[in-house]
Amino acid sequence: MHITRPKKDFIRRRYIAGQLSVSQLAVALGLQRATIRFYINEFKKIEEQYPEKLGDFDFFISKDKVAKETQWHRNLMQVLPELVAAEPGPVLVAAELHRKYAKIYPNEYKAPGFYRLFKGWFDANQKELCAKKLNTKFTQQELDILNRWRKSNDRRRWQVAVALMTVYTYHSFNALAERLECSKITLRGCLNIYNREG
Repeated sequence: MHITRPKKDFIRRRYIAGQLSVSQLAVALGLQRATIRFYINEFKKIEEQYPEKLGDFDFFISKDKVAKETQWHRNLMQVLPELVAAEPGPVLVAAELHRKYAKIYPNEYKAPGFYRLFKGWFDANQKELCAKKLNTKFTQQELDILNRWRKSNDRRRWQVAVALMTVYTYHSFNALAERLECSKITLRGCLNIYNREG
């Protein structure tokens, strides 16, 4: 979301003057409405938190801070845990997650914005998500066996344990197979056997 300084200043002047037609500003400046809304939200935050700085056209606040305080962001953070929990794993496909998210909020984040926010959220929550999924996917007896295999010197058992215990990853099957030093066919075979037979 890169716009020129004169355009930012134009939106700020209109905000200060109370002239806030998002559609008109978007047409006048040749910008997306989402971009206009973003800067309006930023100026609202400045007005709430630093009212003396609203007229200081050199003062801005963090884009991340602005983004995280929007309704779109709150909506996304509310549904992401449910969307991920519903995925079988181990590879989470961002395009598939975005498709399901867009059914709930069709007029909100498009794919690029969704992918960026999802990756940051997933990186911050991966450990907790995986621990929760492990406890719902496997019995304690199965977890004990897998943990023994993971520490084993038996390469095949180590591969199976890591394949099954990698319940969520934001990488491709290729990357996961490479980590396990096996083929995609072998990796899928481990997962299919577990899903059929336990």
